Amino acid sequence: MAARRTLVDLARARGSALLARQAEPHDELLSLLWCVRFDRAHALRLIAQADAQQRAHLSGDLLAAADLFDHLDGASQAHLRSLVARHGRLAHAPQ
Repeated sequence: MAARRTLVDLARARGSALLARQAEPHDELLSLLWCVRFDRAHALRLIAQADAQQRAHLSGDLLAAADLFDHLDGASQAHLRSLVARHGRLAHAPQ
């Protein structure tokens, strides 16, 4: 539970910097979490697109997030995916 909370906190703290240039940020975030292992290669591609001043912070935080995610059990990983998907639906819902 603590690792999942830390991942959520990292997403909130660094997500906008990582995903600012993406057309569908929730889809990009889900793609990082889609498999049982965090997609580090895709994360590095996203970091490369970020502002230069953000890259150093993003690299360390994203690698920490990857390690945390990889050590979660399957149910916790699935729960994180559902949170991201739900947030994406809410962000696209008519107001």
